[in-house]
Amino acid sequence: IKNVNALEMDYDGNFWIGGIGSFQEESGITYWDTRLDSWTNYQARFDNSLFSDQVTSIAVDDSCTWFVTEYGLACFAPDKNAWRTFDVSSGLGDNYVLDVEVDDENVWIGTLNGLSQIIKDSLGTKNFRIQEIARKDLLRKKIYDIEIMNNLLWIGTEYGAYIYDTAEKT
Repeated sequence: IKNVNALEMDYDGNFWIGGIGSFQEESGITYWDTRLDSWTNYQARFDNSLFSDQVTSIAVDDSCTWFVTEYGLACFAPDKNAWRTFDVSSGLGDNYVLDVEVDDENVWIGTLNGLSQIIKDSLGTKNFRIQEIARKDLLRKKIYDIEIMNNLLWIGTEYGAYIYDTAEKT
């Protein structure tokens, strides 16, 4: 990719690289295995489970690497070598995702329409759901950035910064 918007190193020192391809340029998500010095490119046009390879943010987790796109939130599970995309039909607040952060128990997703949460233990179960957080305060607000500090989510919006206490749910 020429236009790199996101870089993230995984726990093994390998890199995930994503960006936005310009008109008629090839796009994709690139994985660089630094130990083997091998490169793998993933493209949405060749994989129906990856809705978009236009990436603006990446977050690495134990079992999944998360990719922010304008067509939902994509997850790559390396143990299954498989993609899964979450969008409004999965319960996401909006398909246009702007940021993602992960902690030990949750995936926090900033969209054009507020803050969404995935409880990681629910992934792959019939109880899986994505829930909107702080609807009263954050619904219909663009969540541009999320940072995690202990139990606090620092949230950058079009109306300034918000702090959400995940322990108190306030």
